[in-house]
Amino acid sequence: AKNKAEEAMATYRTCVADAKTQKQELEDTKVTALRQIQEVIRQSDQTIKSATISYYQMMHMQTAPLPVHFQMLCESSKLYDPGQQYASHVRQLQRDQEPDVHYDFEPHVSANAWSPVLRARKISFNVSDVA
Repeated sequence: AKNKAEEAMATYRTCVADAKTQKQELEDTKVTALRQIQEVIRQSDQTIKSATISYYQMMHMQTAPLPVHFQMLCESSKLYDPGQQYASHVRQLQRDQEPDVHYDFEPHVSANAWSPVLRARKISFNVSDVA
């Protein structure tokens, strides 16, 4: 019984030592995991910081000249003559749509002076000739 008690005590001490070792390994794993998570968070924060700085720099570059452009637009608007663009458009339409037309008229001949040739022309009148 004494030997069995000593064996049980030795087994107990071995189990306690194993438990302590496993507990230490678990703590070491937790510390390692937390350090890695901290590093990933630091890198993510650095990336977000860099992207944010770049974004605001680009926004500044795009919006910095806006006041000057607005002033130029204001000045050019003051020079605008109301109705000017519409009148210009109408003048352009008139030029494009009215081709130069040249009319050829035959001299007036009285009915008494008609010759057989002119009568033949009158008889051969076509609607397509008018067009």
